[in-house]
Amino acid sequence: MSNELFHRSQTTSPRWPARAFSLLELLVVLAILGILAALLLAGISGGRGKGWAAKCESNLRQLTLALKLYADDHNGVFPLNADTGDLLGPTGGWISGNMSKASEANDPQWLTRRDATLLAGYVPQTGVYACPADRSGKVRSYSMNGRIAPYRNPTNGWVRWIGGGGTNYQTYRGPSDIGRPDGIFLLLDERADTINDGSFATDFSHTGNPAGMGAVNPFYLIDFPADRHGRGAQLSFADGHVERHAWLEPTTMPGMAAPRSHTTATDRDVKWLLEHAAEPR
Repeated sequence: MSNELFHRSQTTSPRWPARAFSLLELLVVLAILGILAALLLAGISGGRGKGWAAKCESNLRQLTLALKLYADDHNGVFPLNADTGDLLGPTGGWISGNMSKASEANDPQWLTRRDATLLAGYVPQTGVYACPADRSGKVRSYSMNGRIAPYRNPTNGWVRWIGGGGTNYQTYRGPSDIGRPDGIFLLLDERADTINDGSFATDFSHTGNPAGMGAVNPFYLIDFPADRHGRGAQLSFADGHVERHAWLEPTTMPGMAAPRSHTTATDRDVKWLLEHAAEPR
């Protein structure tokens, strides 16, 4: 090709005009990027949530096994389940440390003190006592069913939440007392703003009174289960299995009700908790 023809082809070839994106096109691109980012974050969050749930389940299995081993070593009797976080000395409780007291809620030594925590010799790892989805920073997330080996230091008075109409339902000294091991929970993940001592209280008297005195008016939530796992909590049962139970009522959710609250006579969550806390005598 001659220089003249080459020059002519260069000068006569079409040129596409430069054009910027319109505002609408930019908005569409940004919307697509936002959707992709949301999907990515949801996948990451979902994976993290599943990992937390698996670790929580493992923690509860270890603690439940420790309870069984303790009972095997102590004539078939569970460790004491005290309804006060101030127990020290030779009696102790299955756990020690009051999670409503900042000095104890942030101090893992309460979990391993052998003069206070009866499971310390069976579960020396402090991390086992906390659900990884519990972002409160407290060293313990789990409580024991208040109908299991209930105890209160005599200097502090009588055991609460088992009197009145509650006497029509079982309390359990050891594994052999439980007629439905697959239906009675031992431990559960408790809500961070109600967890205090190691005992999860349920009100079979339907009075909202610790002694079970007063007018009957179903239902009351005394302590609240957590909702960290898909609006549900993980619970371990006397037969050793762990399961997640999703809550149905808005009053069970954080911020909706305070500890020791009356809900409604149709509260499905309280009904479920009572059915799985104790059997009729």
